Amino acid sequence: MEYEPKVIKANILKESIEYDLFPSLDNIRSISLEDCKKIYALPKTIMEFKNLDEIDLTGSGVTEAPEWLKKMGGVVKCMMRYNDSKSKKRYYERMKTNIGLKCPYCHRDTIVRNGKKSNGTQNYLCNACLKQFISDHERTYMGTIPWLASLVKIMLVRGIGIRDISTILKISAKKVLKILISSHYKIKPKKKHYDTLEVDEFWTYVGNKKNKIWLIYAYDRETGEIVAYVWGKRDLKTASKLRKRLKRLGITYNQIASDEWNSFLTAFKEDKLLIGKKNTVGIEGNNCRLRHRIRRAFRKTCCFSKKLKNHWKAFDMAFFYINYGFV
Repeated sequence: MEYEPKVIKANILKESIEYDLFPSLDNIRSISLEDCKKIYALPKTIMEFKNLDEIDLTGSGVTEAPEWLKKMGGVVKCMMRYNDSKSKKRYYERMKTNIGLKCPYCHRDTIVRNGKKSNGTQNYLCNACLKQFISDHERTYMGTIPWLASLVKIMLVRGIGIRDISTILKISAKKVLKILISSHYKIKPKKKHYDTLEVDEFWTYVGNKKNKIWLIYAYDRETGEIVAYVWGKRDLKTASKLRKRLKRLGITYNQIASDEWNSFLTAFKEDKLLIGKKNTVGIEGNNCRLRHRIRRAFRKTCCFSKKLKNHWKAFDMAFFYINYGFV
């Protein structure tokens, strides 16, 4: 007796395509390849069918699963029906698409199944580090995905605010802040000696615009590198702090380029000075870049830090990204 699978066809009606309606998706066990293509073109994919395990390839003219279907992952039973002129038998082929799992902690592939979570998702155990985890495609909350932190950091240093990231990635604002606060980025000078260092001040604020926090830093125009920086008030004490930091880092230079601000002239009076805006074109251009890269530094922005620590963390990350090109 020939095997007759119980097939419930998924008839994708015109209304279903127009209005994105999928009645009784959980009851669909088998679907035709043509209907599968229609669903795959829509926002919802075949992975939305919880109980689907067969795809009917009758009359499709294909002998194996197409590439777009293989990329969908999971285990799909492709039912291939065709007639043999001699035996008149039906043949069935089971196609498995395996998702390669690696431990998110030690990145090894010594993975075994370890029961299921309370919500029904498959739990895995790494035999190397003995830590448990679930695969990314079974996660219901984006905030638990391991690679999310690197994506959030890139967005932070490309001028996207905390709440914008929360909306785009569908995670909580607290999660974004946690990633920012837990970051530890410090820049180190790439060279010990520079020909000309440009110095300038940069205005920011924390909490409200009356609470001004000034950034004073040194910049190398040739390499586009932020060499050193300090925070404080716009006064001689902060300017002198920058010179002391350069000396403490063991950095030497031939000359300092600055504007006509008296604090710079006094703090760097022992060094050779190039005074005038024409000598600080590089650092002025970098100030513009900072205004575009750090949301807290935008002109007329409503995005600002409530805590000084978060403010420093955001700038530390941006400076690291400018110097090294990654976070």
